[in-house]
Amino acid sequence: MAYCASDEKGSVMRKLLSEVDQKKIELIAGIRINEESAWLLVLPDALNPMIHLYGEGDTIEARDAIVKYYHGKIKKYLSG
Repeated sequence: MAYCASDEKGSVMRKLLSEVDQKKIELIAGIRINEESAWLLVLPDALNPMIHLYGEGDTIEARDAIVKYYHGKIKKYLSG
């Protein structure tokens, strides 16, 4: 989970979409990013100022790596 002010959620989601290979994503409830051994769902919270990150992987390490990587990207977007 990443804190994200409500007025910044759209900007973060657009930046993320512009940087991820379009072949790897699905747009259903948020942005699902599919990697070789893991996937991540980036889901803006409808009521609270945050973005949820849900990940699964073939291993715990693969899951943790994809969550950490995209959490870092989102933090970078928010810091300027």
